[in-house]
Amino acid sequence: MTSAATPNHSVHVAFDVRRFYLSNLQPTKPMKHYLPIAFLMFSVLSLCADERTKTFCVKGNTILDPKGRPFVVKGIASPLGPFCGNVKTWDSTTTIGRDYDLIRGLGCNLVRIFVARNQTSTDIDRAKLIDTVAQARKRGFVVEIANGYTSFEDSVTKPFVGRQGWLGWLASQWKDDPYVWLQPMNEPNGAPPGEEARVGDWPYWQLQHNRYIAAIRSTGNTAPLVINMPNWSHDFSGIAKFPLDDPMRQLIYAPHRYPYKVTEFTEKEKAECDSSWGNLSSEYALMVDECGPALDDQHPAPYLEWTKGFLNYCSDWVNRRGGSGVVAFVWYWCSDDSMTGDWRTHLNNGELNEWGKIFRDNYLNRVPSPK
Repeated sequence: MTSAATPNHSVHVAFDVRRFYLSNLQPTKPMKHYLPIAFLMFSVLSLCADERTKTFCVKGNTILDPKGRPFVVKGIASPLGPFCGNVKTWDSTTTIGRDYDLIRGLGCNLVRIFVARNQTSTDIDRAKLIDTVAQARKRGFVVEIANGYTSFEDSVTKPFVGRQGWLGWLASQWKDDPYVWLQPMNEPNGAPPGEEARVGDWPYWQLQHNRYIAAIRSTGNTAPLVINMPNWSHDFSGIAKFPLDDPMRQLIYAPHRYPYKVTEFTEKEKAECDSSWGNLSSEYALMVDECGPALDDQHPAPYLEWTKGFLNYCSDWVNRRGGSGVVAFVWYWCSDDSMTGDWRTHLNNGELNEWGKIFRDNYLNRVPSPK
């Protein structure tokens, strides 16, 4: 948490709203078209500054819950397949109620749901997504909806079910629920149909994300947004040089980390995390929103010690250095990052395997929940 005096957000509201619309939205529309949203933004910012809001609020480097208390993320990604992956049957929504009960029982307060436009193009799939979010909200979770495997044009330009872009539909669908946070793009340009040649292009990342944010805020959605960075969200080197324009100023930045064939979390590993993003938690709201012991085709067994060390690092980072939390990848899926069961034998039983137990013991149980 920052020790500096809290800035007066309301002083800068008029400038922020004007800059946001002039920079990011269509200039052909009359300004009166945006006045209701501008008024809404002014109201939300004023309330957030005074901590009287019933929404989540990013203030300095801290996420505040609707009661004004610091909110520390304890999360697990679930589900991945039904609304994003091409293998929809691997983590079926038929077990989602059971899974969310188990995840809640571990002390988690957030679930990360992966979505893609093409996998939710039918009425049936969208109804299942809406029901899955409702199942999570029924259990008190914050829901992070992570957009991925969707082109820039499909996300913000091409109409989708009467809305401007896929993000426009997502933002409109949950704009009245402050417990649903959108992630405009998971690992931007890190996979098709993104432009993989530009995965490390900071100006392009800034341009695209300002358009994403504009599309979301134009619906009246004011909830925090979770932002992934260039180079598969490993690279934070341009965070100050390429700032994002969010008139709400409700951005949470989210690094990803995997062992990359390193078997122990050494001092060198710690130094790399510190220099990349760990030290930034004194200035920005940061949460690790993806980590695990396996990546691509590597088996997790050799990397479980690395995972323990990384989560010990994260626990200390959250408890003593202003970090805002960790989300593990993934509850159950057709990969060795599955935290439960045995995907190789299609055993989806909800029982923690070694990776799941490490996340429980080395992060969840080490980070107290605010009372």
